[in-house]
Amino acid sequence: MRIRAYVLALLVSALQGSDRATIEGIVTKAGTNEPLSRASIVVTMVQGELSDVSTVVSDDSGQFVVRNLRPGAHRVFATKDGFVRAEYGQRTLMRPGTPIELAAGETRRSIVISMTATGVISGRALDTEGKPLRGAFVRVSRPAYPSGVRELDMAQRVQTNDLGEFRFFGLEPGAYYLMALPMGSPYIEGDNYIIPTTSPPDLLGGEPEVRLTAAQALSQGIVSPSAFTQDFFQTTYYPGTMDQTAAIPINLQAGAVFSGVELRFQKSPVVHVRGRVMDSSRQPVNATVSLALPFYGTDQRAISARAVDGVFDLRAPAGSYLLTARMNRSTAGSPFSQDAAFMRLDVGDRDIENIALTVFPNYSVTGSMTIDGSLPGGANPDLQRVVINLSAPGAAGVQIRPNAAGVFTISYVARATYRMVLVLLPANTYIKSARLGTQDVIDGILPFETPPRDPLDIVLRPTTAAVSATVVDEAQRPQAGVTVVLVPDAARRSRRDLYRTAVADAGGRVNISGIAPGEYKAFAWENILENSWQDPEILRMYDSRGQAFRLGESSRESMTLRVIR
Repeated sequence: MRIRAYVLALLVSALQGSDRATIEGIVTKAGTNEPLSRASIVVTMVQGELSDVSTVVSDDSGQFVVRNLRPGAHRVFATKDGFVRAEYGQRTLMRPGTPIELAAGETRRSIVISMTATGVISGRALDTEGKPLRGAFVRVSRPAYPSGVRELDMAQRVQTNDLGEFRFFGLEPGAYYLMALPMGSPYIEGDNYIIPTTSPPDLLGGEPEVRLTAAQALSQGIVSPSAFTQDFFQTTYYPGTMDQTAAIPINLQAGAVFSGVELRFQKSPVVHVRGRVMDSSRQPVNATVSLALPFYGTDQRAISARAVDGVFDLRAPAGSYLLTARMNRSTAGSPFSQDAAFMRLDVGDRDIENIALTVFPNYSVTGSMTIDGSLPGGANPDLQRVVINLSAPGAAGVQIRPNAAGVFTISYVARATYRMVLVLLPANTYIKSARLGTQDVIDGILPFETPPRDPLDIVLRPTTAAVSATVVDEAQRPQAGVTVVLVPDAARRSRRDLYRTAVADAGGRVNISGIAPGEYKAFAWENILENSWQDPEILRMYDSRGQAFRLGESSRESMTLRVIR
């Protein structure tokens, strides 16, 4: 019996193995035929499971063989120290590649994965006298469009050593903006010794400073001579400006070492920003007050302080800020609530006095989500999967889901203008309308500066359209790995929910579904930053090269697109 069971197991294994596929290939250095040894190869199955992942290492000649793969579509990645992570079939760095479709028992040969060497940026941070500046925060950032608006997205962040030196390594080729932010200097305020805290530049508000009495500071022997100066080291951008718009990018080539950078800091006079924080009954309150540039990624020190008995005094250099006051408190039925106030503030070369901030309690907004029509096949919509995301400058983000009946309550809403984005809509549905009473908010802009009297009413409709396209070059050859984007007409381009994207497969084909009816233009870009097509300035450069079309409810459109290089 044991022998029979053993033979049966071997037979089953052999039958399973006959279905398995193999991928053979080589890893090379981009731009050359130089093989790369000891590169890690990872093969993942599209819509597969963790058990389907296979890993091998390339040999001394850069060759690799991955066996025992299930039939289906697979993605092939390569990683190696000193090189950018690469995927088979990708047209540009950090973009999706092309899956390999494997038949049962197939061996796919001659797969080539090219890897690009990473680069280095290094230099020193110096003060106004040319002396090394120790402990300064230095970061390299790249342009990005996370919400369709150009920002600087941090790639790496370090602190300078005792020689003022910094070094960034493992950078993929591209344009980088370099900036440095000195640590805050202590200062004296009345009979208090204030030690500012410097939070990571991508956090708004930061932490309140450390406040010591003169006696405490003197007894601990920590009084710094810099506390008696009235100047402030300002954030500096390469090649040596305090104005971010005047910064010049470093165009880093593959494998290059860009060294010898000197970031020389300039001093800026500091002025006082003074005022009072009151509650809705006009009574002074204790609160945390902060000044910060209002956009993520702007690389600016957060300046914070406590308002005691409603009085605050902030020290800041010139700039345009978002002034925020927050007061945490416990309320009946809720362990936490936050009263808040926001104000845009331009700081110049003179003190600003008598600012009045009134903090109001958070409030709740009710709403409902309904379906206008029936889903295909009569299925019931799963509205509980839908995520409603709300965001506003300075305010805490809100994320909620409706219940099974589509009813929802948005809690802890601050008095601010929010942008609403809906994700995970039921299949084949789009946002037909969104209203606050009689006010149309289909553009996703919710004016919550005052508590609305009416609920938020969102209506979905299950009659989306679909587009299939083939991307070709000038010789009508299919182009894989190209980004295809559907851009709504000019009147609706502020609606982020209407944009649709896909990446062309090995045959240059894309299929995009779930599209709201209306007018669009289709673009096929070989290389473009994600979401940059929502920037009017970027889109203006390509608008004439888009293919215009119109979609009706439940319509289907086919087209051929020429790749934009």
